[in-house]
This record gives sequence, structure tokens and C-alpha cells, in this order.
Amino acid sequence: MKKSLKIAGIVILSLLLILLILPFAFKGKVAGIIQEQANKNLQAKVAFSDLSVSFFKNFPKVTATIENLSVAGVDVFEGDTLLKADEISVSVNLTSLFSDQGVNVKRIELISPRILAKVLSDGRANWDITIPDSTEQEQDESSFNLQLEDIQIANGYVTYIDQQGGMKAELADWNGNFNGDVSAEKSVLKTKSIITSLTYTMGNLPVLLNARLEGDMEIQADMKTSTYTFLNNKLKLNDVEASLDGWVQMPDTTKMVMDLKLNTEKVAFKDLLSLVPGLYVKDFKDMKTAGNLTMAASVKGTMEGESYPAFDVKLAVDNGMFQYPSLPKSVTDIQVNTHISSKGGSLDNTVVDVSKFHFNMGGNPFDLTAYVATPMSDPDVKGTMTGKLNLGMVREVYPLEKGTELQGEIDANIRAAGRMSYVEKGQYDKFTADGTLSVKGINYKSTDMPDVTVKEARMSFSPKDVALTAFSMMVGKNDIQATGKLTNLLPYFMKDAVLKGNLEVTSSYLNVNDFMKEDSTAASADSIPMLAFEIPKNLDFSLRASGKEIVYDKLSMKNVLGNLTVKDGRITIQNLSANALGGKIGVSGYYEALNPKKPEVAFGLDLQTVSFGETFKTLDMAKSLAPIFENMQGNYSMKLNFNSALTEHMEPILSSLTGEGKLNSNSVKVSDVKALSLLASTLKNDALANLSPKDLNIPFSIGDGRVKTSPFTVELGDTKLNLSGSTGLDKTIDYALKVTLPEKLARNGITSLEGTIGGTFTSPKIKLDASALAKQAVAGLADKLLGKTTTDSAGVKTTVSAKENITAKAEEIRATAKAAGDKLIAEAEKQGAALVEKTKNPLLKAGAQATANKLKAEAEKKAAALNAQAEEEIKKLQGAE
Repeated sequence: MKKSLKIAGIVILSLLLILLILPFAFKGKVAGIIQEQANKNLQAKVAFSDLSVSFFKNFPKVTATIENLSVAGVDVFEGDTLLKADEISVSVNLTSLFSDQGVNVKRIELISPRILAKVLSDGRANWDITIPDSTEQEQDESSFNLQLEDIQIANGYVTYIDQQGGMKAELADWNGNFNGDVSAEKSVLKTKSIITSLTYTMGNLPVLLNARLEGDMEIQADMKTSTYTFLNNKLKLNDVEASLDGWVQMPDTTKMVMDLKLNTEKVAFKDLLSLVPGLYVKDFKDMKTAGNLTMAASVKGTMEGESYPAFDVKLAVDNGMFQYPSLPKSVTDIQVNTHISSKGGSLDNTVVDVSKFHFNMGGNPFDLTAYVATPMSDPDVKGTMTGKLNLGMVREVYPLEKGTELQGEIDANIRAAGRMSYVEKGQYDKFTADGTLSVKGINYKSTDMPDVTVKEARMSFSPKDVALTAFSMMVGKNDIQATGKLTNLLPYFMKDAVLKGNLEVTSSYLNVNDFMKEDSTAASADSIPMLAFEIPKNLDFSLRASGKEIVYDKLSMKNVLGNLTVKDGRITIQNLSANALGGKIGVSGYYEALNPKKPEVAFGLDLQTVSFGETFKTLDMAKSLAPIFENMQGNYSMKLNFNSALTEHMEPILSSLTGEGKLNSNSVKVSDVKALSLLASTLKNDALANLSPKDLNIPFSIGDGRVKTSPFTVELGDTKLNLSGSTGLDKTIDYALKVTLPEKLARNGITSLEGTIGGTFTSPKIKLDASALAKQAVAGLADKLLGKTTTDSAGVKTTVSAKENITAKAEEIRATAKAAGDKLIAEAEKQGAALVEKTKNPLLKAGAQATANKLKAEAEKKAAALNAQAEEEIKKLQGAE
């Protein structure tokens, strides 16, 4: 018995060891399958940090777990991440790994998935990433057998953006599961989900804001006919609880047939109020309500291509009211009658009719009506807005947050009626539009933003345009005044047409930083969080702005005047002028962000008599491109044209920056620059450590991460510096240097120095050309020394001509020439030794020694020339004899 137990224990232990070891054997196979299939079938960038295989997690199935998976888009979706998940687990039947029928997937679990589903304006979707294949490959089709029985999702986040339909949805904190055998011909599929926050916008209007969605559904699935019938199901959106009755059939991938009805028998008026953004607050459950609610919705027909099923939605409220328990007043006499319907087919058959929307707040009635037919082809619109809103009453009917104050009046009396085509064709006599909208004395105070005051705002409406006849607002200390006109307003809202406008904006003080900080308590002047923004292409605005003082980042501008246009997705600044940086600045250029993650700018700057110190202190870009500005005093003028890509936080990508310009200065002082201090030490000239050059004229260009300067000369009394080269964004220096020396050094034969400045701004290196120094010294001193011997050469000829004996004459000529040559060599050695002894600079001493050697060689060459000249004289004498 003991022996049997021992054997059984050994067997069990062996099995456990096998199950522990096998995952490492299969890990490579599973990773290979995933990577192979991804590369083979997807037009996307697929990556993951790790993959593990386990037999224990969902025994007897084998489970592959992928960590930090990402699926990123390519081409037009470059930079968009379709899927990112902390962890995805896939469970498969173990035997299917060895089967020719392919891998059988049973369970999928997603941990913290982040999904971005995006549809472009041309209809292309970022999830359409499968590589099209026109050939039939039976083996490939069966490489994965999807027999899913369970899908789990935890802490999911989904963003859906439909640029074509003008819709956006965000689902946060999604937890749910799906159970059922999708491989069976008939089965019951069960799904349960909770989405903590659902936000949905259509156009620019929020339909749902941070709503809670719960779903618990049973669906009878007939896989043979692709028919799905809703059985027991419950949907709950905030407090609105409803259910679906009916069925959906999908006979093929292009068609969907349905007959659905929304059951809303349990929905009360208070439940409906929970969907109104802002009303669903912490004490909503204790709210008092009254009134009758009728709500019904149905969809019946076929959805295929551009053809849609018929639908009918009705919502009516009669004698509604609500009052928060802690507040003294209520909103009463709520009357709503809304009907949205279509007979099916084209969406142009849709009719939206809000025949009544009325309420009374604190004794002030407010009414709104709206009607839209043929919305796709030529919207036929009718609408009215009439009433007054006393915002001071809001705090008596709605629980504002602590520290929030609201006052002011809104008075509206507007009506519009007619077809959109009348406005588009300029047939304003056929379109009715008139009325006014005025705002007066609005004050809004809260704990998380500056006080907002709208002193007044008046708008008048006509078929052609909307005139802003008055607008005066203050945000904190910032004031803005504006007047102007907007045209094409209705086509802009109804058909996404181009909205045009002309505005005149003035301000006495505007700090742009106040509108950029995401957290005014945490952000500092040196750290302003700002995200790149996309300019709508359907705006055509012309704006003339003037301001006494405008602050942006650390730049303060006064007496600002300029023109700004917004058109075709681009903001263009024209002829902006201001007093800034201690002088005057002029700006022209543009900003565009066709891709908000990769915006672009191109600007021309004209700086006149601005301060080096103010520039370095104010502009971060100057610290990267011209760190030497920190050590310069005085003023300069500069013209610069540049373009650059920006990060999504609106910071220049300096490696992409290109441009060219010219800097001029008549008064500048440079000190405490390590490169100049090193140059002064090298040349034993303290004057070079603190420069005060006049008439600077420096042309430069920017590219490849470097600022490149063409050759320019700096005059420092009787010393001239000629510089050319570049400095890098990494603070490296690569300059060629030529120094024209004053007379006190030129007397030793050295008139100029050549060399290079390298290293970095914090650790510069100077290298002088010693061979060039030697050549200059040789040429100068040789000319000086050899000039003294010309009279000796002439003396030879004169002495020889006085002798009568030819032989004696010849010997005398030779002796005189040799004496002169020896004297020349001795003098050269003497001068060379003196030059070496006088030179104290180690760098120049080597050059001085080379000069001394060269002087001696030149003297020996000249002595030989004198001897040759003497022989020529002797030949002439002998010939005359």
C-alpha cells in the first residue's frame, strides 16, 4: 500500500513538473503564431512586451497571456492607437495546438483595454486593418476556429470618433462579460456590462454627459439564419430603465433587418431628468417631481448601404415640475412635445418636430420650438426662442457648488423659418429671420477659475447675418471687447457649411496664460500646460485686434496691433506689431494643425532695437539656439524667417527648425563667455575676454539642429576677429577663427592668427594653426634682415672694380661675398634666438622656434646666392681682360 502511494505521488509530481515545463516549450510556438498572423493579416503595427503560457489558469485549456499589447495605425492613421491593453489572455484547447484544423479559441480576457475607434470624413475606419486577399486559402481560413464561450473585459475605456457623422462617444470604466457558445447552431447568449461613465456628443452638442449605463441581456441566437431575438433584457441609463423587444437579422455583411420596440413602461418624469447634463447631482434621489410622461420608440425595416429602416420616437411631458429638497423654489409648468420620425429609406425622410418646449423658472417663462424636415438635401427649418432667464434665480432652483455665484439676465426673442437653399443662394427675401438676443450683468464666480463678468452682449438677427453690436467681458483681470458680423450661421449648424465672420477685438489687458493653464493652482509661469488644437476647416474669419498689453508665456507685449485670419484650417497673423523685449517686434506667419499631434508654424520676425538680456530671459527658444545671449548686454535688431514642427504641447521641435536671418547691433558688450576668456588667455590679451564690438552684422541660417553663421568680422580697436561656423542645440561649438593682430605683435612678424573654437559653451577648446604662425614670422623677419644686406652686395661690386689685378680682384670678390653671407647667417641666428627667448606663450613658442630655423635656412640660401653673384662678376672681369 505504501509503495502504491509512493508511486502515485511520484506520478503526480511528474505531471506537475511536466505542466510547469511545457509552457516554456509552447511559449515560442504561441508567440510565433501571434506575430506571424499579425504580420500576415493586419495593416498595423503590433507590439507586446511579453508573452506567457499557462496550463493552470484555465485548466484543462492552455492560456496564452500577452502583456502591454498595442495595435497602432499606419498611413492616414499614423499616431493613432487602435488598441492598447495591459493584459490580454486567450484560452485554447490544448489538443488544437497539434491539430491540422487550427487553434480553437475558447475564452478571451481583456485587462484595462484602451480602444480608439475612428471614422474619417471620407468614411475610412481605423479598425479596417485586415489585408485584403482575393485568393481563397482553405488552410488560412481554418487556422483559427473561433468557438468562444466566454469574453471578459475589466476597466475598459473606449473612444469612438465619427468625423463623417459628426459624433463622438466615450465609455470609461467598462466592466462586463459575454457567455455563450457562438459555434453552436442555436444558443442563448448572455451579456452583462456596467459602464460607469458614458459621454455622447452630436455635432457640438452634448447629448449625454458622464451617464451610467448598465446592461443585462439574454439573446437567442440562430447562427444558421443569423437571427438574434431579444429575450429577458434590461437596459438602464442613469435612472431610465427600459427593455428591448423584437429581433435583428443579418443575412449578410451588408444588410441588417430589424423589428425592435423600446419598452419604457417603467420610466417616470424624474427618471428622464436624470439624463439632463448637470441635473444628476448627489441629492438627485431626493428631488420632488410631478407631471405625466409619455415615451415610446420603435425601429422597423432594413438597413443596407444608405438606406435606413423606418423609426419613430415620441416624447411628451405634461405639467412637469421639479424641486431640489434643500432649495426654496422650483421649475414649474414644464411642457414638452417632441416627435422624431422617418418612413425609412433615405435619412432625408427624417422629420424632427419639437412643437413645444416650455418651462417657468422663478416667474420667468421661457419657450422654444424647432422643426426640421429634409435635413440631408435642403433643410426646411422653423424655430422660435422667446423668454427671459434671471440667472440670479438659478441658485434658488439648482444646487450650485460651494463658493459658486451666478447673476445676470438673458433676454431672447428670435424666430427663423425657410429653406437652407434660400440662404445659400442669397434669396434672403424668402427666408424669415429676425429678433435679438441680449445679455446683461452676468457675473460668475467659482473656486476653480477666475471670475467671469459679461457687462453686456447684444446680437441682432437677419436672414443674411448675425450682428454682434456690443460685447464686453472680463475674465479675472482680462478684458475683451468685440463687435462684428457672422454670416452663414444656419448652414454652419445644419449642414456643416463654412461660417464666415468679421470681428474687431480690443483689450486693455489680456494674459493668454490665464486661458491656457489646466490647473491655475498648480501651473507656474514657467510651466504652462497647453495642447495643440485643430483649426476647423469650415471657418472663414477675419479679425483685427488691438491691445494695450498682451501677455503670452513670459513675453509681455504692449501697444499690440495686428490682423488675424482663420481659414482652411490655418490661423494666419499679418503685420502684428508691438513693443516688447525692450524694443519693437513685428510678426507675420501662420499656425496649422491638420494633425493635432504634429502641428506646424512658419513665421517671419522683425525685431528692432530689442534687448539681448530680455530676449534670453523671456524666450526659451533663445536659450537653446543662442545661449551666448545670456552673457550679452545691449540691444540688437534682427530679421528672421523660420518654420518648425511642434509637439502636441505646442513646443518647437528644434531639430526640425529651419530658417535664415541677419542680426545687427551697434551697442553690445560680451563678458563671462568661457570661449572668449580662453582665447584671451591663449593670446595673452585680456581685452579679448570682455568685448564691446561696434557695427555687428551677422547673417545666419538654422538647420539640422545647428545655427550656422556666414563669415563676419568683429573690430576691437586695432584687433579684428573674423568668425564663421555653427553652434548646435547640444551646445557644441564649431567655429573657424581668424585674428588680425595689433602692431605690437605684428613687429615680430606675426600679423594674424588662424584657428578653431570647438568643444561646448561650458567647456570650449581653442586650437591655433602653428604652421601658419611660422610662415608669417619667416616671411616678415626674412624681409627685414635681408633688406640690411643689399648695400653689402652693392659694395662688393664697387670694391672689385677698383682693382687692377684680375686674379686679386677675383679673390677679393669671393672673400667679400663670403663675408657678407656669413654675416647674414649670423644675424639670422641672432634674431631667431631673440624671437624664441621673447615668446612666453607655450602655443606660440613652437611657432617661434620654427621661425628661427626657417630664418637660418633663408640666410644660408641668400649667402649661396651672393656667392653665385660673385662668380658671375668674376666671369665678367675675366672676359673683359
